[in-house]
Amino acid sequence: MKEINTISMSNDGEIAYKDTLTGDKFLEFIRERLILARELLADNGSIYLHIDYKIGYYIKIIMDEIFGIDNFKNDIAHIKCNPKNFNTKSYGNIKDLILFYSKTKNNIWNNPIENYTKEDIAELYKKVDSQGKLYTTVPLHAPGETKNGDTSQCFKGLYLLKEDTGGVLQKN
Repeated sequence: MKEINTISMSNDGEIAYKDTLTGDKFLEFIRERLILARELLADNGSIYLHIDYKIGYYIKIIMDEIFGIDNFKNDIAHIKCNPKNFNTKSYGNIKDLILFYSKTKNNIWNNPIENYTKEDIAELYKKVDSQGKLYTTVPLHAPGETKNGDTSQCFKGLYLLKEDTGGVLQKN
């Protein structure tokens, strides 16, 4: 018997949702909703569909059919920090797909960028290279440098982040 995914939000464990659709039934379920979504979408509108890697490429073919392959804008990667596949003997699932389509060529595009203020720049980019350019060593997925935690400790004879070296690897 196939495993059925469920969601329970109540304390008593009452199941709020059962995911019983699989295979071609699931694909048809999604197809019908995408057709309706396209009909409801403004001519200059766009759609983003977040889907997991196991079914995403099948869904892309359906979206190519419904929205037109020329209206496919991008496959945006949703990177997960922790794949949480502790009991499987495979590589971790670290990425979901976000399929981005427009309804027509005349779609609205607003660049998803907000300009930094001078205060933002001063807070985020505290290091300066030899050419005077600002930079940071803080990873985007885990902001904040750890000064007293495990990441500031010596690893195989190296300190991976040390303030007096500007973030450069330093021998112990």
